[in-house]
Amino acid sequence: MLAIPFPLEAKLLGWRAVSEAALFVAVSLMVVVVAVWARIAAMRREGWGELRLRYDEAPDPVVHGLNLLR
Repeated sequence: MLAIPFPLEAKLLGWRAVSEAALFVAVSLMVVVVAVWARIAAMRREGWGELRLRYDEAPDPVVHGLNLLR
């Protein structure tokens, strides 16, 4: 990447300057998305320690046969 103002870069490089700027924006957005995802994942992992599993004792359901052999 060239470290010069975009109008001068566009004059020197033409359409390559536009594609370079688009690529820079795309990579920047990807970095932001990954950072947000990492923060959300970290918050979820921190919250897992506070969760408690609860098992309710319930009777087994009654199974009714189809009585197909009569």
